[in-house]
Amino acid sequence: MRWRIWNTVPISGAVINPGFEKGWLTFESDDGALRRLAPIPDGWEDLSDDRLLGLLGVSKEVPRHTGPMRRVVHPSPEPDSTDQR
Repeated sequence: MRWRIWNTVPISGAVINPGFEKGWLTFESDDGALRRLAPIPDGWEDLSDDRLLGLLGVSKEVPRHTGPMRRVVHPSPEPDSTDQR
């Protein structure tokens, strides 16, 4: 199963569950499962896949309040119509 991982840092003044005040890692699977881990481990972006799977294993499942996140893929620029290649 594929997972996407990103860090989430709450805005100042947000009402956050205890332990999550300084942010968390969000794990989201292709089928929409959502997990969180707090606090954000230092250097998490550079961890090996095995270490990230370990973090996923200790993360907590959370209910979805929205649909799965879809990353926007920007289309490649259109070739210039005056290009005479």
